[in-house]
Amino acid sequence: MAKFDLESAKKKLRRGYKRFAKKSPTKLLATNFLQILAVWGIAVVQPLLGVMGENTETFVKFWITGNSVILAVVAFTLVPPVLAVVAEGAIIKWRKAAFTLHMVIVFGLGLIAALQVGKFYVHLGGVPQALVSLVIAFGLVALLVATKPAGEWLRMLAIVPVIAVAMFVFNTPAGRYARGSEVSAYEVTTGTTPIVMVMFDEFPLTAILNRDGSIDADRFPNFARLASTSTWYRNYTTVAETTDFAVPAVLTGNTPKADSSFTYVDHPDNLFTWLGGSYKMNVSEFLSQMCPPSICNESNALPGAQATAKSPRWRSFVREVGKVFKQRIDLTKTNEYDAINAAAAQTDTAAPTDTAGTTTLPATITTVSVPGDSTTTTTGAPKPHNIPFVAQLQPRRFREWVNAIPANPTGTLNFAHILLPHQSWLFLPDGNSYSLNQPEQFVHESPWETKVRQQRMILQAQFTDKLLGDLLDKLESTEAYKDALVVIQADHGVSLDAGFSHRFISRDYSNAPDIVYPPLFIHAPGQTEGVVSDANVDSLDVLPILSDLLDTPVPWKMQGSLPGDKKGRDATTKTIWLNP
Repeated sequence: MAKFDLESAKKKLRRGYKRFAKKSPTKLLATNFLQILAVWGIAVVQPLLGVMGENTETFVKFWITGNSVILAVVAFTLVPPVLAVVAEGAIIKWRKAAFTLHMVIVFGLGLIAALQVGKFYVHLGGVPQALVSLVIAFGLVALLVATKPAGEWLRMLAIVPVIAVAMFVFNTPAGRYARGSEVSAYEVTTGTTPIVMVMFDEFPLTAILNRDGSIDADRFPNFARLASTSTWYRNYTTVAETTDFAVPAVLTGNTPKADSSFTYVDHPDNLFTWLGGSYKMNVSEFLSQMCPPSICNESNALPGAQATAKSPRWRSFVREVGKVFKQRIDLTKTNEYDAINAAAAQTDTAAPTDTAGTTTLPATITTVSVPGDSTTTTTGAPKPHNIPFVAQLQPRRFREWVNAIPANPTGTLNFAHILLPHQSWLFLPDGNSYSLNQPEQFVHESPWETKVRQQRMILQAQFTDKLLGDLLDKLESTEAYKDALVVIQADHGVSLDAGFSHRFISRDYSNAPDIVYPPLFIHAPGQTEGVVSDANVDSLDVLPILSDLLDTPVPWKMQGSLPGDKKGRDATTKTIWLNP
């Protein structure tokens, strides 16, 4: 067994220091900068840009757009190494101190890189991950001190962050979003039919049905009310099991595209660019940004509507990036970047807590009555630290959107994507909510836990029905509903079958029906009688149906079609793209 030779180690350390000390300050700092840039790129830049590049919605929700994204990425890549070298330069006349500082920086960044190697590639965790990471980091410093080639190789690896930035900018959805050119509305001749379109989320059709397949009018009176003057497509299916693919499919009439964001950059041909040249906009999106800023802007938005262009939330964005970084280097084996949490983290205020330390939410968020009426007032806002907060956001978002629909909605496009009855399930049918003492669980549930979650989802769906009633009341109060084109649907469902994933379709498709079959109701202008259609309709067909009802051609080729135009296999087959 080899013994550690202290004297030999001291000699190598002295030789390494001499190589360091004999260089001119300029050459030394240039060399150190390249080495730090290399380790910083390997340890931090490449991993974080890899994650953030696939999560465009984070940039969208914090309003970090266009050149700001690229500038932020370049600054993130260069500024920390520059600051480190400036610190070394400040003490360069004390060569031993500068030498020690440089090795500490390399060791720290090497440790960060090693932690991620142990977690994601060797699949370690806890103490083994920490010990192996320390050994690797010490080994990197030892090589750098003992051998000249190690330093030269490390300088060459400074190309890594450059490649990472190029890959982010040119080969990720977020990069395309940053580089996205201005998207304008088509010049099409349209009428002025009012359009009201609601996209609910994670909503299985079976939630509102009786055992015989009819709508449960006792628990869901407003869906029954809607069905009485609409066409209910009860054989409607989504073409995607997750929101990031399902929403663009509906709004474009075309199949989902792999490695794409749900923004106008990757889907420039959509509902908003089709009608945005002649319709005023009242658009409320969550996570997505399908409506371009050139269309959903202050000048084209209805009074009270949310215009797309907003000030960047840099503080919240940086905090979120920090959370992602912390996830990558923690000592647990799991790492989930939660885009929903990222989208929620838009406030800088802290959450109030009760005496037990449980986060509580103010009643203005948790208690909802008719639009515009708050039953309780309080001060302060909750910190969006978890998915339940996202659920708490939705009633207020929906109420603001409904209030922005004008009394005479002629010539307006009113679209809302609302994450209800999406989990977390915490609303009662009247809009009051209850607190959760733990996050929603989606694995290793007992049959009893699954049954309870089924019941809680139904209760939240009943609250969703109440919100739908508020919308119908608003439209019917001015007779706007009669002449409007009203589309009420969901992007996809959710499965609550025991033993299966709630959100993803199993290999044998056993849990597919509740995920694949969401509601779709379309009220045509002037329609007074309810119709039940069993036509084979899916997400791609919604826009062709709207085009037919509006008598306005869509100016791009769609893969969707009218139900009556389907022949052969298309008339009977259901197709769904699974999230990769």
